[in-house]
Amino acid sequence: MQTNTKGLASATLALLVLFAPDAFALSQRTSVASFGSDSNPCSLAAPCRGFQAAVDAVAAGGEVVTLDSGGFGTMIIGKAVQVIVPPGLHEAVFAASGDAVTINAGASAVVILRGLYISAAGATIGIRVRSVGRLQLENVVVNGFDNGLNDQRRKPDGRGLDVPQQQRRRSAPGSPQRKPSRDRRAQRLRWQR
Repeated sequence: MQTNTKGLASATLALLVLFAPDAFALSQRTSVASFGSDSNPCSLAAPCRGFQAAVDAVAAGGEVVTLDSGGFGTMIIGKAVQVIVPPGLHEAVFAASGDAVTINAGASAVVILRGLYISAAGATIGIRVRSVGRLQLENVVVNGFDNGLNDQRRKPDGRGLDVPQQQRRRSAPGSPQRKPSRDRRAQRLRWQR
């Protein structure tokens, strides 16, 4: 009887080790809302309140989607992810200090920011890019920073940065400027020194 109990316990432990990671897997889509809480699982039914909690809870390559208009805080992005504000909603990222958005996702990651309004409330850098394979900004407004986009990847020609419909307001002289492109769907940034 002892041997059967040990064998059953070993089999149960083996099954737990094999299937337990699936129980704790990150979601492919997380949600944020003004009525959410960062202690929620960031699901559609129970959204998070802040971008950082939703970015932390999403799987690499997943999406963070806003459910309503509001301000959901600053974020540090450390993996491939899409942060999406659907048309008709207004999502503001106000930064009192530091950076509004920091991207350190790795040299092969793709990060897409869509529909964000990033505004300075004392911070000096809107989007700081430390490491990313490709950063795509779509309908993103960066407003009032000394340096709206600080790309530290050392790609002076702007490769790896797609800006289809970016708007810049009150940017300092060192900020990137739009340069006409043959591809009308996308604009590349040109760096000024």
